[in-house]
Amino acid sequence: MRSYLGLFFVAAFATWLLTPPVMALGRRVRAYGQARANGEFILIPRLGGVAIFLAVLASASALLIVPNSLRAVLQADWSAGLKLLIPASMALLIGLYDDLKGATPRQKLAVEIGAGAAAWWLGFRMAAVPILGFPIHSPAVAFCLTVLWIVAVTNSLNLIDGLDGLASGVAFLVTLTLFIVSLMQGNHLACIFTIALAGTLLGFLRFNSSPARIFLGDTGSLFLGCVLATLALNASTGSPALLASVVPYVALGLPLLDTTLCVVRRLLKGKSIFAPDCDHIHHRLVAKKRGSRPAILMLYAVAAASSLGSLLILRWTGSLVLLGAFLGGLVTWLVFDQLQYEELDDLVVQVSRVIRSSRRALANPIVIRRADASSQPGGTK
Repeated sequence: MRSYLGLFFVAAFATWLLTPPVMALGRRVRAYGQARANGEFILIPRLGGVAIFLAVLASASALLIVPNSLRAVLQADWSAGLKLLIPASMALLIGLYDDLKGATPRQKLAVEIGAGAAAWWLGFRMAAVPILGFPIHSPAVAFCLTVLWIVAVTNSLNLIDGLDGLASGVAFLVTLTLFIVSLMQGNHLACIFTIALAGTLLGFLRFNSSPARIFLGDTGSLFLGCVLATLALNASTGSPALLASVVPYVALGLPLLDTTLCVVRRLLKGKSIFAPDCDHIHHRLVAKKRGSRPAILMLYAVAAASSLGSLLILRWTGSLVLLGAFLGGLVTWLVFDQLQYEELDDLVVQVSRVIRSSRRALANPIVIRRADASSQPGGTK
């Protein structure tokens, strides 16, 4: 455990050293994002993903140089570690191209699908239906679900990257959760990468927290989303226990919820799912809480509750219904009490009307039959 803690702090320190030069590089190539301060727009470099990627590589290299108990693990299975980074590197490259030149949604989607296919080919496959746990026997179904999972999580991190420190903070909590699951499974290689990534994200938050001096950019958000999706597949397939396979999906609940709401809202409005808008969860909470800091703290709390709940699933096997009710209540409270999307409220009203109409349609024949029976001789009056 001491080696893991050492790797965590080495990764954080590497990020502190590498982020300022990356900030300077972003200014040099004019890869800027916009932030608003005191009513004015300011330009902030957005190549934070480059610093995170380099810091992960630097900390892994330090693990090979400095004598420690984990060096043998990485030396013995370095090819598996490389496989973990290949799909994420594809996402990082298309994100870098988008930050520098600008990529279309379809171009990014094509590369994300390619990353999902690469993950499946490298052995990171969805072996069971998420949450439900039914085994998948068809390779074609496993391939489609694996690609869909990679694309969904990759975009979910990208979509919540709208406030200073939000995406990186949520990714930090999810990464710690995946580290704990990997540690319980005895998957030391996954532990190495998750704890290194967690340390890197903690170091990056020093520069990315409000007021941010550097953004993740698509370089960082797409990379983080893809690497977390791949690590989640690795964690879910690395254990035969159904409960352990559920944890990664629950831990990623907040970004996946935002993606689901985004798709549903746009479909209800008749818009393309690729059409950008400013109505994500964090946008709603900023308007409702009247500031970004309260909104970020609230979303951190929701992400922490989701991560903690996913880990409690492994321990409180006798209280799964209670935990499920808690997480379901958390989602319901957030969506219908805090966010209050008009499209979803209208959908609930329409569904309620359909249910009431269906009940009346089922009840009328029963009433008629009873009336007919009572009018017959000897019937009940």
